[in-house]
Amino acid sequence: MTIKADDSAYPHREYVSRPFYHGLTKREHFAGLAMQGMLANSAHADQLHNDDRRADLCVVFADALIAALNEQPK
Repeated sequence: MTIKADDSAYPHREYVSRPFYHGLTKREHFAGLAMQGMLANSAHADQLHNDDRRADLCVVFADALIAALNEQPK
């Protein structure tokens, strides 16, 4: 099964077989987790003074995680 960035992070059972999902995408969820970790490490967060740069890095990390998960053997 391939993980797509726009897959729902928390699909409800009644919506799994339908194309409509609501809530966060997996990409948004992974980026949020990256942001949480980055901000929890104050030494690292202080090195990135630009909020836009922090956000960009979190999206890059999320995309890298999705790509790595898709490379894993099942």
